Amino acid sequence: MKRFFLLALFFVANCFAAHVAVLETIQTDGDLDRRECQFLTDKLRQMAVMTLPSAEGWTIMTRENISEMLPPGKSLEECEGSCLVETGKNISADYVVQGRVSHFGSLLTITVELYETATGKLVSSIAVKSENSVGLLEEIEKNAGPLFRAINNTPKEAQAAQETGAEKDVAADNEVVAEKADDAGNAAVAENAGDAVVAENAESAVPADKMVLHSFNFVFPIELETWDDGWGNFWGAEINWSRYMIERAGFSMVFSLAFGYNYAVAADDEYKGLMYDGLNFDLKYGWGFAPFRDKFLLAFYGIAGVDVKYLFHRDEDNPDYDYADRFDYSVELGAKILLGYRITDGFSLLAGVNVTADMWGQGIYEDGSHREGVFVGVNIEPHVGIAFVF
Repeated sequence: MKRFFLLALFFVANCFAAHVAVLETIQTDGDLDRRECQFLTDKLRQMAVMTLPSAEGWTIMTRENISEMLPPGKSLEECEGSCLVETGKNISADYVVQGRVSHFGSLLTITVELYETATGKLVSSIAVKSENSVGLLEEIEKNAGPLFRAINNTPKEAQAAQETGAEKDVAADNEVVAEKADDAGNAAVAENAGDAVVAENAESAVPADKMVLHSFNFVFPIELETWDDGWGNFWGAEINWSRYMIERAGFSMVFSLAFGYNYAVAADDEYKGLMYDGLNFDLKYGWGFAPFRDKFLLAFYGIAGVDVKYLFHRDEDNPDYDYADRFDYSVELGAKILLGYRITDGFSLLAGVNVTADMWGQGIYEDGSHREGVFVGVNIEPHVGIAFVF
């Protein structure tokens, strides 16, 4: 009797409103428990209520409504896949929505599809990802609005059919209403089409297969020189530009250019008081792996590069004495670690350190003399900066 009453109630209600049923969220990999899936469903239902207000003729069916309207022996958890539209018809819903949670790499994903039950047509869909169920909840809140707006203000064929069967004395008025509804629907086609594109392309929030970062950094190099003539450590400051390409599978490449200032004071007593300072140019290229590349970035690289300096020779004890300036270059091999944190989809903070060895170097003095050596120093280059996604 109760079921008969509900069927009758929904039959009468359908004369005046379009019904949207949000079915229970299902999962394929068992990453969430039943309560978490129910809460994701509740969030979708809440977004439907906010986007499709009852004042405009929409009714969002509750979990209890849907359960009562299901055929005997059928549960909400069984409503998925090919029978999704059929379930919508069984519960007298004009539109039916369901989310599906699965696993992609180390991330959780949820795909939400919205169907029109009369035609079985997929009206709109979204696909978003996150590291955990709380993140999925936030992504639903961001992207479910366009999903439901794809059906807002669409013509309701059931109402049009009912209007054609109305009494003769109000037929003319009903035809005017139908024409206005059609005009409103046609005027909204362009807007709704845009909304549908937004909803269906919401999976663009998922990072692409290849992510490219352009970063701008401050570098503070420490170069532990070991040349035979007793020169000590170089210190300095540089401005660096780096380009990182990181694939979803983790493979990554880096290319960087740095320009700055270096100086050094002789460590050996024989050369005490002598100082070199000047300009420094540095180029590096590397290959590596990034186990994390989304909200948090962690990457490791093997790098190779060339370091070039033009240095001015000075004597603090004898400022009038003119020493020969020199041009240095060295070939470097080493490793790099990179850490990052994404503030927005297109902006991140980065920090890291390069540790390299000067495998071979040569210095050419202004007077024509030169020196060279193998493994002439170790370089430690911490850096901090910002990055933009392109």
